Amino acid sequence: MSSLLIGSKRNSRLLRLCVCGSVAFALLSLFLGAQKPPQKPKVNPLAPKTERMSPGSEPAHSGAHELTQTDLQAFLDGMMPLQLGREDIAGAVITVV
Repeated sequence: MSSLLIGSKRNSRLLRLCVCGSVAFALLSLFLGAQKPPQKPKVNPLAPKTERMSPGSEPAHSGAHELTQTDLQAFLDGMMPLQLGREDIAGAVITVV
């Protein structure tokens, strides 16, 4: 009779170990399965497209000409008075480098 009790204690320990292991495995699976996949960075559709150039290539010319003093003066003489009057600003200083 005593050998039967020892066997049953051993069996109950083994059963508890299996149950605890199964619960731990189920919780771990639930935790790992509930994680969200990594998010991809959102791309701004309004952002300007940038072209990657190879180190030895020259930049492509878009057909625009170089900004000269005459061009800048004509632009500022036309735009600055309008903007200053519209926004009710007393004056402005512009520096071109």
